[in-house]
Amino acid sequence: MRFKSLRKIAILTVSLTLLKAQSLENILKSYENGQYWKSCSLCQKSINLYKKSDEFLNFCALSCLKANELEKMASFAFLLKKTPADRKNSIYFLTILYQKELLFHSILDGKDISFVKIPKTNYILSDIFVRYVKNDYIKKGKVYIFPDKKNPDIFYKLSIEKMGDKRKLFLRTFKGKILLKTRIY
Repeated sequence: MRFKSLRKIAILTVSLTLLKAQSLENILKSYENGQYWKSCSLCQKSINLYKKSDEFLNFCALSCLKANELEKMASFAFLLKKTPADRKNSIYFLTILYQKELLFHSILDGKDISFVKIPKTNYILSDIFVRYVKNDYIKKGKVYIFPDKKNPDIFYKLSIEKMGDKRKLFLRTFKGKILLKTRIY
């Protein structure tokens, strides 16, 4: 009897290890293929398997950031606490989320946030936030236009639009009249 129960435990352990390895492989493969949204989603499904791994948490937060899934990114960022580098990364990720939230509510409610002082990151939304706070934009109706500082042919349009039953922050990148990229937050 005892041998059968040990065998079951061994089979279960091996099965869980294989499942864990396959899960991690799928996450990495999605990221390498530029499918950041898929990598982020798979990370969320696997968080209980790896939540003690700082490398995994940092990787997943970055995947979600690249997928513009800032709320999902926060679930990983909040767990980064072990080392000074992890805490610094956590602050980086959460700063971007906070800037997005402030932008969203300022635009939606017409509230002045010019008094807010938050560090700038190298993420595009952070640059837009800083310029919004400084009133460094052109407003046309409900759209905020931000010419690119380095390339005069590039500009960004920021707006809030309905998507299904929710309102979302849209950041579109244009080159002339050509839409290059749409980021939805």
